[in-house]
Amino acid sequence: MDFRYEKLTLANWEDFYTLFQKHKGVRGGCWCAYYLVRPKDFVFAEKDRHRELHYQHVKQFGSTGIIMYLDDLPVGYCQVAKYDVIERFDYSKGYNALPEAIRQERDWRISCLFVDKDQRKRGLASKLFQFALEHIAGNGGGWVEVFPFEYPGMPDKFQFNGSVAFYRKNGFEMSGKIGKSEVLMRKYIAKA
Repeated sequence: MDFRYEKLTLANWEDFYTLFQKHKGVRGGCWCAYYLVRPKDFVFAEKDRHRELHYQHVKQFGSTGIIMYLDDLPVGYCQVAKYDVIERFDYSKGYNALPEAIRQERDWRISCLFVDKDQRKRGLASKLFQFALEHIAGNGGGWVEVFPFEYPGMPDKFQFNGSVAFYRKNGFEMSGKIGKSEVLMRKYIAKA
């Protein structure tokens, strides 16, 4: 089995579409558009629009993440891009309440990790995440922000945006809470 990744572009949009269509747009039809746009631009009931929002973001910025392939089959997607591409956090009161020094040290964001349901329980989320870090290092490196959930009194469970334990294991450090359950973790990735 040969795993590889490619940057999501308009040229391979059909692979992204195929993966997400198989899963009905993922997470209730989000199409990984939620974190790409301002809160006012994402309406949960407009599932078909989510796909178009994501497509337009790829068209505007050139990419919003990476697709992981098993041979030629798309089996995963990680939303990894420069911080201004994944802009929703910039409109969060909690994020804007963080110390200025933290908010100024930002280059990249990883907001979503998704693996095909038929390929799970094989450690592929970790493989996908390592590909994302490789992508960042190969494109200049810098400070990477991730946004897992942390629920007081509940087990640390891996969700669509990872988990605190997962990121700690990968060397990320807590930088602060940005909501009731969402936290910011960061790590500096050196240029390859």
